Amino acid sequence: MYKLTAFFGWINLMAVTIGLSATPLITLPEKIGSDALIFMLGLLGLIAAALIFASNQKAEGTDIGEKAYPATIAAYVLWTVMAFNWFG
Repeated sequence: MYKLTAFFGWINLMAVTIGLSATPLITLPEKIGSDALIFMLGLLGLIAAALIFASNQKAEGTDIGEKAYPATIAAYVLWTVMAFNWFG
C-alpha cells in the first residue's frame, strides 16, 4: 500500500512540474492570479514530496513514518479543500 501512495506522490510531482512549466503559456481568468496558481502548485509539490518520504519511512517501520504518513494524508485533504475554495 505504501508503494502505491509513494507512486501517487511521484505522479503529483510530475503534474506539478508540467503545471509550473505550462503556467506562462496559459491565460487565467481575472479572479485567479498566476501568483496564486504558482503558490498552489508549489504547495502541492511540497506535499507530494512529503508523501513520498512518509510512505518510504512508513514502509520501513520508523517512528517518523508512523507520525508523518497520516499528517501527509491530512495535508492532501486540506490542499484539496483549498483548491476547491480557490476555483469555486
